[in-house]
Amino acid sequence: MDILGLFDDIDLNKNKKKSINDLLALIKAKEATESDIKTVLKSNKISIDERISIIHERVLKVLGKQKKNIVVISDKTEFHNYILEACKVGVLAVDTETNNSLDPITCKIIGLCLHYPGGKQAYIPINHRDPHTKKRLDWQLTEKDIADEFNFLAELRSKWQPEFTAPSQVETQQYLEYWIEHKLKRNEDVPCPLIVMANGKFDREVIYCTCGVLVPVDYDTQLAARLIDENDLAGLKYLYTKFIDKTQSKYNLEGLYLNTFYADSDPNIFALYAATDALMTNKVCEFQLKTLLAEGNERLFKLFTRVEMNILLATAAQELVGIKVDEVYGKMLKKKYTRLVEQLDEKVEVEMAQYKPLIDQWRLTPEANEKTIVYVPKKTKLSLSDIKKKYPNVDEEGNRFKYGATKSEQLNWPIPLSSPVQLSILLYDVLKMPVVDKENPRGTGGDILEEMNELKPTKLIGYILERRGYMKLISTYIDTIPILCKHWPDGRIRFHLNQLGTDTGRFSSGGDIAYVDNYGTDEEERVEVPGINIQNIPSGSTNIRTLFVGETTYGEKDFTDNFEINEYEELETNNGYKYCKDLTQDDLLVTDEGLFKIKEISYSKQNKTYSISI
Repeated sequence: MDILGLFDDIDLNKNKKKSINDLLALIKAKEATESDIKTVLKSNKISIDERISIIHERVLKVLGKQKKNIVVISDKTEFHNYILEACKVGVLAVDTETNNSLDPITCKIIGLCLHYPGGKQAYIPINHRDPHTKKRLDWQLTEKDIADEFNFLAELRSKWQPEFTAPSQVETQQYLEYWIEHKLKRNEDVPCPLIVMANGKFDREVIYCTCGVLVPVDYDTQLAARLIDENDLAGLKYLYTKFIDKTQSKYNLEGLYLNTFYADSDPNIFALYAATDALMTNKVCEFQLKTLLAEGNERLFKLFTRVEMNILLATAAQELVGIKVDEVYGKMLKKKYTRLVEQLDEKVEVEMAQYKPLIDQWRLTPEANEKTIVYVPKKTKLSLSDIKKKYPNVDEEGNRFKYGATKSEQLNWPIPLSSPVQLSILLYDVLKMPVVDKENPRGTGGDILEEMNELKPTKLIGYILERRGYMKLISTYIDTIPILCKHWPDGRIRFHLNQLGTDTGRFSSGGDIAYVDNYGTDEEERVEVPGINIQNIPSGSTNIRTLFVGETTYGEKDFTDNFEINEYEELETNNGYKYCKDLTQDDLLVTDEGLFKIKEISYSKQNKTYSISI
C-alpha cells in the first residue's frame, strides 16, 4: 500500500507557491502567517516603505503594550534630568543598539536605552536616518551628549571613597557591595546609581568605541545567570519571560527587523523594542539578587562580585586591544603548509596506486554492483506529487524509495579524500577496515580513523590524518587571520572571549564576527567573517603561535646559529623554497623562531654540503 496514495484527493494547488504580491495582499488583509511575513521580509522585491510598514506593525503587535511606559528623549535637559532621577533611585540599567553590527570597534551606535526602577523606559536616538536618503535625522542627540552624561556619572562616582584601595576592585566589586549594604539593605542615599547591564562587556565596548567613555559595569545579568544555574540559558529575553513575565511573547531584534537596518526604523517605534530591554535588565537583576543574597549563597555572591565582575572588565580590555599579527610571516606559512599538503597528496597518490588492483577486483563483486536504496527524507520540501515522481518505488510497509547508484558507481578514481562517502567505501568495503564506532559504523571522522589506525595501522590513514591536521591549521588560522587583519584599521585582529562560556565555568572563544560593510551607501550589507578560537591555538605548532607578535618580529635579534645542509635540499625563505646555490642577500631564512638573515654561506665540494651561518 502506498502511504502517499491516501492523500490523492488533496488539492495540491493549495500548496502552490505564492508570489510576493500575493503575500503582501495577505499581510494587508491581516491573513498572513508568520512564515508568509518572513518570506516577504527576506525578499528584495519590496520597497523600503513596505518593509518598514510591515516591521512597525510587527513591533506594535508584540510590544505595543509598552508604549505608554516609554519616553523617547531628544533634548539635552530632559536627558540630564532623567539621569538625575536615576541617581535619586540609585539604579540605572544601560543597553546599546548598533547599526546591526556586533563589532564594537567598527560599529555605529544608533541609540542608548536606559531605565531606573519606577521610571519610564527611555530611548535616546543617536544615529537613526531617513530610510530613503540614508541621512541622519538631525533632531537626535549625539555621541558627545552621551559622553557628557556618563562623564557626569563618573564625577559622582569619583567622590565616593571606597573602604579598600585596590585599584582593580574600585570599579566593580566595592561599589556593588557598598550599594547593596547602604542602598538595598539600609535604603540610604548613594553617590551614584548602580550600573546594571545584560552582556555588559559588549555594551561597555560599544560606548567606549563610539562615545569615548569607559562606563563601569557594576552588575551583569548574563554572568549572574550562568553562576546561579550553569545548565540554564542566560539570554535576557529568556530570563525575563521565564522568571518575570510569562505572558510576554518571545521575540528577538533580528527576528522583528529581518533583513532590515535598525537605523531605518522610526525611533518612536524602535524604542518599543530597545527601551524595553533596559526594563527587562532591571527586573532580572532584582530577581537574581534575591538568589545571590539568600542565606547560604555568601560564597556564590563573592565569586560573582569579586571575581567574575572584575574578569568582565579584563576580557573587555583584551577584546578591544586585540593582537598584532605578522602578516608577512603568515603569507610564508601559507606557502609552507600548502607545500606540505601537496607533498602529502603525492604520498597518498603513490599509496592509492597500490590499492588500484584491489579496487578493480572489488568492483567485480556483487556487493559493489548492488543498487542502493534511498528513502524519502524525514524532512523534505517536496510536494506529494514531486515525491511520487522522485521516489517511484514502494516497499512492503508503504514507504517510498528510489534506487540509487551502486557503491562502485559512487567510488571515483582518483578517490577524493574530501568525500566521506567515497572514503568510507574505500575503508570499509574495499580494505575491510574494522568498525570502531557502533553508533557510526561507517564513520570517517578523526577520532574514528585514529582508533582504526591503532587496530590496523596503514600508511594511507596516517597520511589522511596528517593532511587533515594541516588543512585545519590552514582553514582555521592561516587563511582566516589575513581576512581578519583587513577588517580593522590598525591591522590587529579581534576575537570573542566568553568568561563563562562553558557549563564548567571555563572560558570559551570563537564565533563569527558580524559587521556592516559600506554602511551608509547603496552597497551596504551585513557581513560575517569567521572568528578564531584565540584560547585554542595549537601548542604543538610553534609556527602558528609565531604569527602573533607584540609589535613585529623584524629587526636585529641577538641570536646566531650554524648548520649544514645537503646541496639537494631546499630551504624555506621569505621568497619561497630555494636551493642554497640560488640564495640572495634579499632572502631571509624562515624558522620556527622567526625570520633570520643569512650571514655567510660556504660550500664543501668534498661533502657536497653547504655550511650556513645566521
